[in-house]
Amino acid sequence: MNKKIRTIGILSSGITEEYSGQICRGAVDRALMEGINVIIFPGKYLDVRDDILQKESSFEYQYQVLFDEAKKAGVDAFICTAGSIGNYTSRKKLRAFIEGFKDYPIVLCGMHMEGYYSVNYDNTRGVHEGLEFLYDKLGVRKFACLAGSSENTDMLEREMAFCAFMESHDLEVTKDQIVRCLLPRHKDKSTAMILDQNPGVEAIFCANDDTALAVYEEMYYRGLTPGKDIYILGFDDVSGAANASPSLSTIHADAQRIGMECVSLLQKICSDAPLSDRIDFRIPCPLIIRDSFGKGSNKIVSDLNYASDSMNSSLLRNSHSIKTEEYLRNKQLYDAIPVIIENAVASNSEKDFNEQLFNISNLLSDATEKAGATAFLDISSTINYLTKLEQQLRHKYQSEDSLSRLYSVFSLVFKKMVKALNEENGRLTREKMLNEQEMRLFCRRTMSFTTGNDKSYSAILSDLGWLGIDKAALCLTPRMFIHDFRDEYELPDKLLLKAILRDGRVSSPKKQEMTMEEIFKKLSNGEKNQYVMFPIFYGNEYYGFLICNMTEDLYINGDFLAGQAGCAARMISLLHLNEVTSDKLDKLSRIDPLTGILNRRGFTDAAYELFAEEEKGMASHLLLLYLDLNWLKEINDEFGHEEGDHAIRCVGEIITKEAEDKGYAARIGGDEFACLFRCSDKEAADNAILSMRKAFDELNDMSDKPYLVSVSIGSCFVKGGYPKVLDDMLEEADKSMYLEKKNIHKQKGSGFRK
Repeated sequence: MNKKIRTIGILSSGITEEYSGQICRGAVDRALMEGINVIIFPGKYLDVRDDILQKESSFEYQYQVLFDEAKKAGVDAFICTAGSIGNYTSRKKLRAFIEGFKDYPIVLCGMHMEGYYSVNYDNTRGVHEGLEFLYDKLGVRKFACLAGSSENTDMLEREMAFCAFMESHDLEVTKDQIVRCLLPRHKDKSTAMILDQNPGVEAIFCANDDTALAVYEEMYYRGLTPGKDIYILGFDDVSGAANASPSLSTIHADAQRIGMECVSLLQKICSDAPLSDRIDFRIPCPLIIRDSFGKGSNKIVSDLNYASDSMNSSLLRNSHSIKTEEYLRNKQLYDAIPVIIENAVASNSEKDFNEQLFNISNLLSDATEKAGATAFLDISSTINYLTKLEQQLRHKYQSEDSLSRLYSVFSLVFKKMVKALNEENGRLTREKMLNEQEMRLFCRRTMSFTTGNDKSYSAILSDLGWLGIDKAALCLTPRMFIHDFRDEYELPDKLLLKAILRDGRVSSPKKQEMTMEEIFKKLSNGEKNQYVMFPIFYGNEYYGFLICNMTEDLYINGDFLAGQAGCAARMISLLHLNEVTSDKLDKLSRIDPLTGILNRRGFTDAAYELFAEEEKGMASHLLLLYLDLNWLKEINDEFGHEEGDHAIRCVGEIITKEAEDKGYAARIGGDEFACLFRCSDKEAADNAILSMRKAFDELNDMSDKPYLVSVSIGSCFVKGGYPKVLDDMLEEADKSMYLEKKNIHKQKGSGFRK
């Protein structure tokens, strides 16, 4: 292939959920190092669970449109979080989806599929270690497994690892011991079933941490205590695992590393670099022991290995939340701890021991205070680690002086940790309050539009600084379309770029119609960057897309931003519709419904527009005609009101044609009409009146109606430069028309044909 990758697209189930968000982080970090652009398409899931459809998030399927747009964005290669995207669908449907990207190099993660390169977890070793610990150290013999979908290879491999362990220890596996579920985040029928079907169960292995915490919820609901009544083992090591009560024993799965390895693998594939025969690359996943294995489990582990692994894994898991130099500094501190521990344990003299204790104290003080490790460290694992360190040293040195120094050092360390934690909690509280305030202000500003035009779309992009966004584009489909679940749809090749944010400035491009690839090129302007694309929708109404540079805040608030953009787009759309409707109603209020020409209000407005032109030196002489339809009452009485209406419409048609390109025509009363003409001089005005009379004569000559359509005409001619008052002009024209009308009415019956 030997093709240099410029842009990688990530087909993800989301950025705000931990697993897929971590994969995106890892891929973005590695791509940034390699000078490669990244575009994240968080299209959620290929199918939606039935229980989700009943909830507020039932319109989550709207995100799926992003997957179709991904092919139009100028991407060279893709990473697909297939395991999470296909979490609620069949393997067949997932394969069909992936084959839709057959024209691109693609690497899968969270799913092994024949014929495709993939980067996945080692789903076997950590599970075996955890179950072996329960069996060997805690004496567990009654196991159960809350498994995921068999369509997902990660879930299936974890279930198979459970079965293999049971078989290797001659433990029977019945159908009741394995319950498959949709990986609930809260207790549901599956968490109830695993307990109901397995009375007396001693340990439950859950397919992931979210499901394990759902089992916690089920147990508490039944008056049971995790880690005491039943041991719980999860998989993933999400941030909530360490902070759960009790802290969750789990298998540490480094999703961030998966994202990094996917980028490296894509580079090799596209550059024709030598690859091993295997196409499924595995990431090791170590066991992390915490309190869900019982408080006594920490005493059983006599060495520091588990505690050290747990602490260091938490450091790596949270490394995304700090700057690179801070992460490296903390990593160096924690890597140095085992070395100093070895030196302390192996000390041959009291003096050497005292020096090592002093070094340990300083090192841990640096970790908790100077490096700010409490902002991201798994405190449970760290305390466990320090406790075991203290135990090792206490057993090594028994003298009264040494023990006194030992207790003094660790007392100081724990006091510093408590102080640092209190300060960190205060910082987090202030940060949360500030973030909530920013969110409230953003909501208020994005819902305070007064107009439904492009300026309102620009206002959305001008208020994204609180999320760290400095590049963004808001593009809409040419028209909003209704998109219901499982509806087929076809997006246009070109979108309308309504607003773009670059270099701190928001603008509305003159040329709005662009392809998706053109929009990305305009936004990046030749610079390397990492972007995320959100759908803009409200319910089943689809409006377009919001593209912005990927920031750390979006891993938390991305879905909120998308939802708010959808609300804003709908508000702007409603305002625009209101403006269009108001404009139509305003126009209708100026139109006579019977004839379709101006009414009195419309005529008055039009007249003053002509008067305003003269003030600008643009107008010439004006002629106002006042017309009255003769014999209308007699026509109505003799032939019916339909014929009377016909006569009125005939007048409207004639005066409109006569006024064409010269001025305005209007029906200003039941049988009264008016025209206002521009004319070059008095002679032109007289000719206009003659032309009007001739038009009515021609109409009557051609008509087969039993009556004549005739009008009495009065006029008012005003020279250019003279003051013009409409009421005065109408009054003068009305007087001259009245004189003509009097003469006509003396001719009784002259409105009918003989």
